[in-house]
Amino acid sequence: MRRRASSPPQAGFTLLEAVVSLFLVAIVMALAAGLIGDARRMVNASGRDATDPMPRYAIVTLHHDLAAARAVSTPLLPGFWVSAPLEIYSAEPGLARIHRSGDELIRTRLDRSGAVIHRRILLRGVTGWRWRKIGSNLVDVELRYRRTQLSIAGRTPGDAARRGVARPVVDRFRVALRGARSTNRW
Repeated sequence: MRRRASSPPQAGFTLLEAVVSLFLVAIVMALAAGLIGDARRMVNASGRDATDPMPRYAIVTLHHDLAAARAVSTPLLPGFWVSAPLEIYSAEPGLARIHRSGDELIRTRLDRSGAVIHRRILLRGVTGWRWRKIGSNLVDVELRYRRTQLSIAGRTPGDAARRGVARPVVDRFRVALRGARSTNRW
């Protein structure tokens, strides 16, 4: 009887298996690069808020004042953007007036007689301020300002080159007046 010479099993990958493996590795690397980029942007944003909290403070103050308002001043052309002072009537006596003076956004609290109770600068470096009233209880606000770019990472040459450079920022938000007596309580 003749015995067949058996060859040992071949070890390794086929070309198709290698290509599929490389393709899967490329997909994982692309996803990881996106996540690393997102994490870096979040760290830089939190660093900006930690080193310059005034823009966030101004936006939170505006949002709080508007959300607690029962009414706001009505512009001459409702629904259109205006740069006029925004008068916010809340449950507290008097009103809060938000307006731009030069490059400052100012919040003035007035009593019922119109006397100033408190005046505070919310934000410096303001390049634009406008708002519009939509319907009876919605207000859109657009705030433009220059923010110095700071990076807490500071490990790349690009970070060092951008540090201290003022860049324009636009924040827009819409707020429902929750202090208003309506059925739409958001």
